[in-house]
Amino acid sequence: MRISHAFFLLVVSTVTMYVAVQFAVADKAKSIQQEPMTFKIIENPHCENCVVVFADGEISDTTIDRFQTTLDHLEKSTNWSRDNARKGLGPHFILLLDSLGGLASPAYSVSRQARIYGAITVVARPSVTVEIDGALDPSSCNSACSLILMGGKQRFSHIFSNIGLHQIYPLVKDKRNFTRSEVLQYLSFFKEGSADLARHISEMEMDQRIFLIAMQQTEDEFHFLSASEAISLKLINANVDSLVGIDHRS
Repeated sequence: MRISHAFFLLVVSTVTMYVAVQFAVADKAKSIQQEPMTFKIIENPHCENCVVVFADGEISDTTIDRFQTTLDHLEKSTNWSRDNARKGLGPHFILLLDSLGGLASPAYSVSRQARIYGAITVVARPSVTVEIDGALDPSSCNSACSLILMGGKQRFSHIFSNIGLHQIYPLVKDKRNFTRSEVLQYLSFFKEGSADLARHISEMEMDQRIFLIAMQQTEDEFHFLSASEAISLKLINANVDSLVGIDHRS
């Protein structure tokens, strides 16, 4: 039996890295839902020479468009600009991340844009006192969120934040009733998605051990990096608990 056109489109459009929370068991992890990712400009960040954007929610097919719209707003409301950022000029662009994951393709796109504009990516969320003292709280950057994290020219994390890795795979509703043809097609897309992940890790000049760690986990298993492990893999440069610490290091 030939693979259906609808199934083909479903797999092509939804290659994903799924979501989890540290210490959650697999069945509970998959029940967790987030709203689609939004980007919020922090109006008065307590740091010198920086602009700060907080990315929160599930990475979806709207994520890259929302990110570009946020950059448009930054150009209109601050002295940050795309042209200057490409040249390494102007204020530091700090991207705070809190996401359980989602679709890989838009995550790759945001990651590449972050690198082009020299963004500093941070696994943390703004504290309620961020405008007073620049304080940050722990957050999660699991699964596809780690792809965005890789795009930072420098990468930081709150020491109590979660960074979770697992394999990339096509997202389909039910594989139990696949025909032989559909199984072969699924495996083909799985291999292509894995190759895309390896290319992105290489493109972002990350340690290839990240790929091995991710692909050793199944769809229901996650490897959560300790703070020291994330630094040893050079996925993050250092741990911080405030924007002031980031600004002084950059």
